[in-house]
Amino acid sequence: MSEIKHVSPKDAAAWLAAGDAVFIDVRTTNEVVALNIAESEYLPVPLISEEKLQELQSDGKKMVFYCHSGYRSDRVVERFGTLNSGEMYSLAGGIAAWKKEGLETETISRVLSVERQTFIIAGFLILLFIFLGANVNKNFLAAAAFMGGGLMFAGLSGSCLMGLLLGLLPWNKQLKERKEK
Repeated sequence: MSEIKHVSPKDAAAWLAAGDAVFIDVRTTNEVVALNIAESEYLPVPLISEEKLQELQSDGKKMVFYCHSGYRSDRVVERFGTLNSGEMYSLAGGIAAWKKEGLETETISRVLSVERQTFIIAGFLILLFIFLGANVNKNFLAAAAFMGGGLMFAGLSGSCLMGLLLGLLPWNKQLKERKEK
């Protein structure tokens, strides 16, 4: 563990403009899609490792990590702060402070995350099938049970067929395309 170095949003913005820093967003995909700092690298906390950080290092550039408020980026700098010749910083106050300072941000998509779309559709279908089972034909209850079983499988396995299918829709491809650049 090392000392947590902080950088103010204004100083970090100056570093970024001068090409002296690499910004690394450690938030979740849903947070990144909703609001981020342009030209940031995306590396969520669960995927951070010494190897991944070494891949992101640029000769002589400082590494600035950020999350929403600074807590998660503080933990990253605390854990890995000795890498990159110690030139690792946490953005003080996170992207919330960056935005409060009036610094430039971008929104990749205003579309709900695939996960939330899946919850909404699955919940609607279960309610619909229960209603139809109670009022039209009891066989619709089997469809509600099938949907519930699918959600349970998704929770246990980490794989959701409905989510995979929703991810193929055009409005859900924006973050994937950004990651591949």
